[in-house]
Amino acid sequence: MKVNLITLGCKLNIYETEQMQKSFIANNFDLVQTEEKADIYVINTCTVTTKSDTKSRKIIRKVKKNNPDSLVIVTGCYAKTDKAYLMNMPEIDLVLGNKINIVDQIISQFKLKKQSISKKKSYAEFFRSRGFLKVQDGCDNYCTYCKVPFARGEPYSKPIKQVKEEIKQYLDLGYEELILSGLNLGCYDDNGINLTGLLKHILNIDSGFRLRISSLEPQYFNPELIDLLLHEPRICPHYHIPLQHASDKILKLMERKYNNQYYYKMIDKINKNNPHLATDIIIGFPSETDKDYHQLIKMISDIKFASLHIFPFQRRKGTKAYFFKDKIPQRIRDERCRQLAKLAKKLNYEYRQKYLQKTLHIVLETNNKKRSDDSADNWCGVSENYIRFENISIKNVSIENQDLTGKIIKVQFMKIENNHNICHPV
Repeated sequence: MKVNLITLGCKLNIYETEQMQKSFIANNFDLVQTEEKADIYVINTCTVTTKSDTKSRKIIRKVKKNNPDSLVIVTGCYAKTDKAYLMNMPEIDLVLGNKINIVDQIISQFKLKKQSISKKKSYAEFFRSRGFLKVQDGCDNYCTYCKVPFARGEPYSKPIKQVKEEIKQYLDLGYEELILSGLNLGCYDDNGINLTGLLKHILNIDSGFRLRISSLEPQYFNPELIDLLLHEPRICPHYHIPLQHASDKILKLMERKYNNQYYYKMIDKINKNNPHLATDIIIGFPSETDKDYHQLIKMISDIKFASLHIFPFQRRKGTKAYFFKDKIPQRIRDERCRQLAKLAKKLNYEYRQKYLQKTLHIVLETNNKKRSDDSADNWCGVSENYIRFENISIKNVSIENQDLTGKIIKVQFMKIENNHNICHPV
């Protein structure tokens, strides 16, 4: 039987989908790509915003319409928080919540026959360029706007022994970049070993890979961690540090764990190696005044974030902010989002300009095989400081007897053309 796994949302979902892929492969199912028809669809959903919920429902309806005889299985955070609603959707056959080990249940519940080994594909056929490693899950911060803790539960840290075993498996598959992820990664704690300790253990395993850290809350940037980030060259200088807002009044209403001045000082400490700073911003939070908004614009301009993820505030049932008054009119919220998106584009361009004519190390992601034969060796990739490149010619790159997917090569950043980053291997 053919299985199609579709992932929405964060790096945790990507990791969890990959674990499901391995399980389906181990049970001799035939995995197919997103555009192919399948007998079973597994949609790993996200519920970080109402837009995420809408997108999940749209995909569910689309796959069932395209293949009415298929089984549609829904997992992920949306399936956890809104199970009753989803169970009433006629397109869905099974709602499982946040589960990874789902194959045996699917086989049992739908009385599926054991799959023939003749169609079995190896995991290497679905090889990603970068390995996603989940070391932590759950969150007990309960920010007033956020629904995710209700989907993920209390914090849990994966034991270091298990983390090391998974890393060795990734390295055996040839990965050269690993992405460390967690819902609230900074609160990692394995019997007193914190995130900094975990990073040191990981870096001692092998010298043949680099490490990228996913989103990390501001309050966890202690002196020990900052020192490691500044002096360990194998940790990518790319930090996603959610700000959400600059106004102390708004931050307090959100029940964030820091204030404006703390964030400024923390950024000043980690900015010494000119990293790619990314952040999340919520616009139109209840009681956000023009003064609050302009304070946010100033702070973003001062810090010069390379990437902004902009979210218009949306009321989520079950959160404290659902009941907050002083709502911001949608037209004002949307206009502020447009202005901020324009600033984000400018700051990102300015960040990339700093690296023109400089040498970077990119991990090759995909070979653009849909192009003409003359361009069949054009690749995409991302640098250590998260600058994306397209149409990379690797004709003169020599890597013996290996697929180039996931390999790190040295390039020179040549120019920015029509907002596309152009590089040449060196």
